[in-house]
Amino acid sequence: MASNTEMEPIVNTGIAEDIMIHTLPSRRLMLHVNTRWRILENPDFEVQQLVLYAFGNDYKLEAQVRYTGTTIDQITLIKKI
Repeated sequence: MASNTEMEPIVNTGIAEDIMIHTLPSRRLMLHVNTRWRILENPDFEVQQLVLYAFGNDYKLEAQVRYTGTTIDQITLIKKI
């Protein structure tokens, strides 16, 4: 049994509103979700390209982000309704 001082991390979700990609010194994908930047360190090139596609395509996809603090845990591309 966990003590009262140990807390499970809070996992949140939100829709990414903006994107930044850093390539040096290492790849970093940053998505602006729920008023803060969330970070995915060293994303696969394919993941990076798919998220870029979601922000710039005519199909109106959006990136739903699951995160803990400022760390991105999961990105799901969904069609805007």
